[in-house]
Amino acid sequence: MATAPSAAAPPVQLASKPSTVSQPATGGFATNSANAASDAARQAASDTSQAPARRTRLRLELTSESWVEVYDSRGERLFYDVAGAGSVQSIEGRPPLRVVLGNASAVAVQVDGQARDIPAGALDGEGARFTVTRNGNLARAR
Repeated sequence: MATAPSAAAPPVQLASKPSTVSQPATGGFATNSANAASDAARQAASDTSQAPARRTRLRLELTSESWVEVYDSRGERLFYDVAGAGSVQSIEGRPPLRVVLGNASAVAVQVDGQARDIPAGALDGEGARFTVTRNGNLARAR
C-alpha cells in the first residue's frame, strides 16, 4: 500500500548559488563545539594562572586598640572591627589582601609567619592602608 507524501515536510530545494558558509552544517557544529570547548579550556587555564594557588595567612598583633579592615582579592570582607589591645587577629584569604589600620603604630604584622614592616608610604597620620601581595610583601595601597 503506497502512502501519499506528507504535507508537513516540503520538498528539499538545492540552492543555485554557492553557500557563504565555509563548512558543512554537520562539520561546522562539531568544529564550533570543539572551538567553544577549546576557548573554555583556555579561559579556565587563564583564570587558574591569575588566581593564587594558596591562601595567605595574615597575623596582626595589637599593643593598643585599632580599627582593622581586611579584604581579599575578590573584595570579600574578611575582618571589619575594632581589635582590642593585646589581641591577635589571624586572618586567611586569597591575595592580594587589602588592609586598613586605624592605629598602625600599635599593630605588628606577620605574613605567612614572617614579620613585615608597614611601608612608610602606606602611613596616613595614625592609620595605614596597604596591600599584602601574592608573594607576601607589603605595598602601599593604590
